[in-house]
Amino acid sequence: MHAVISPKKRMRSLLEHRLKGNTMKLIGRKLLGIVFIATILFAGLTSRAYGYRISTQSDSINVTTATGTSTSAWIAVFDGRDTLPNLSKGTIHVSFTSSSSELTMVSDSVIQFVGITWIQINYAPTGSARCSGTLTITSDSNTVTVGVQGIPIHHFPVTVDVWGLDSLPLGDYCPSGTNVGVYNQNPDTIYITKIELVDDPAPGTQFHFKSTPDVPTWVPGHASYGMWWLCVNTSADSVDYSGSITIIYTYHGVTDSATVFIHAHRKPLNTTCLTASSGDFGSVTEGSSEMKSITLTNVTRSAIHLDSAELSGATFSLTSGSFPLTIPSGSSKSVNVTFSMPSPHPDYHYSGTLTIWVRGTSPDSLQCSNAVIPLSGDLLIPIVDTITLDVPPDSASLTITAHVTKTRHVILIHNTGSNKLLLNSLSVSMSDTTVNAFFGTGGQTAYLYDSLVSGGTSGPIYLTLDAQDTGTYTLNLTLTYTVMKAHSRNEITSENTYHYTVIAHRLPNLAAAVTPQPAIVTADFSISPNPTHGFVTIQLPEGIPSQIEIFDVLGNRVFQTQATDEFRWNGETLEAAGSYIVKVTVRRSDGTISTASKRLVILR
Repeated sequence: MHAVISPKKRMRSLLEHRLKGNTMKLIGRKLLGIVFIATILFAGLTSRAYGYRISTQSDSINVTTATGTSTSAWIAVFDGRDTLPNLSKGTIHVSFTSSSSELTMVSDSVIQFVGITWIQINYAPTGSARCSGTLTITSDSNTVTVGVQGIPIHHFPVTVDVWGLDSLPLGDYCPSGTNVGVYNQNPDTIYITKIELVDDPAPGTQFHFKSTPDVPTWVPGHASYGMWWLCVNTSADSVDYSGSITIIYTYHGVTDSATVFIHAHRKPLNTTCLTASSGDFGSVTEGSSEMKSITLTNVTRSAIHLDSAELSGATFSLTSGSFPLTIPSGSSKSVNVTFSMPSPHPDYHYSGTLTIWVRGTSPDSLQCSNAVIPLSGDLLIPIVDTITLDVPPDSASLTITAHVTKTRHVILIHNTGSNKLLLNSLSVSMSDTTVNAFFGTGGQTAYLYDSLVSGGTSGPIYLTLDAQDTGTYTLNLTLTYTVMKAHSRNEITSENTYHYTVIAHRLPNLAAAVTPQPAIVTADFSISPNPTHGFVTIQLPEGIPSQIEIFDVLGNRVFQTQATDEFRWNGETLEAAGSYIVKVTVRRSDGTISTASKRLVILR
């Protein structure tokens, strides 16, 4: 059964429904507007929240200077960001209010910066009253204030300086000039009325003025003067002396004082009477001798007597200079010492001493000490060839040759790749214990730590070969390096190691490798160009028939001819590039024979 609704009631119900729908639409629109407005407000608040906050080191500073002068204070402002060029600059607004014109802001009122900026405040007091100001700094996120207070002082402190009191001789020492100075940084003159010297431990026992300083005296404004001579009396049982100097002065009617603490140091007791020139013989060839004249100088104020001398070190000998001898004050005499390099040589470096017993009085009035002169000499190791390590290697097998027991070989590293290399180390190893090879002074590894661009060649690396017996030896070289590959702003690296095999030939002495002939003097000749890719000119002794012989590194003769004055050769008998020995023999009209040998490098 259905209820019956009258037309009038039906109409009222429909109207109520429409009004309710319109009301809900209106409320919905209002809510949407509120949300939209809130979103805008929130977005605005959010954008401000992302602004950079500024800060300063302190919220207050004091600026101090003397009346009549001026100075500047600098306030640092930070925004918490790195000073990178790709960051946008932040803007701050700066204002300064002050109770006096003595405090002023010099910087701009609007500043843009990234990271840190500085604001300059100038202070120029004209009287004795203090003044203050407030610096206000506003960014987009916060405001910072810094209180500034200007404090005038009557004058700048006067500075007293003392110098020249280090390494003093024994006894009473006075410098040749003034060593006490006063600096007045004030604009007007100061007047010194009194000087006080305080000695420790007893007055007058250590420090004293050369003459009594005249007071009163004055120092003009912004001036520095060396005014007095301070002397020190040093003794043998002490090396440190202390005291103080105080000056009392007036400036614009106000009395003040300045004190400096002084310290003096005596150098160690001097018992040296005799000095000597260097006893370093440098590098000497195996089996040869080198004589060196050593100069002995008397550095005292009286004559000294050299009673005797003694040498240590079996390779050194005194070849001239007899003892005892006397050297007057300030004079010199010489003795000759000879260094003989053994053959065969058990070592590379030899040392010894020349000790001389000395009688006399030293500059510190003490008995002279004996003179001990160090002597040293090194084995001259010839550089015989150069090898190049290509990276990556063209050939990992190389050859070096030596005609004497110890030789040096230059190693170069060449970058054949397209990327930059970082060279780390080069090491050498040997399986044969009868041969030794090392870098520098004895290490099996040379640490390089050097970069090498594409196509570049490293500096020389010196490898020493020590092969007492003739024969062929295998050396293993290991190069460790890093390839540097540029990728964006970073570098990607990869480590690499290459191994090289070096065949070392230790041959008999060159004179024994070829047919020996008696030689009285050396035949002089030249090779040009050397190294060569083809033709080479051998310039011979003028007007004398000469025999030319060319040997390979194994001592085999590969070419022979006779020529006079000059010989031009195209190397047609040589198939391989490498090092060769050119020997020239000259028979003179008096029947004497002279020979000379030089290295020739053939490049193909």
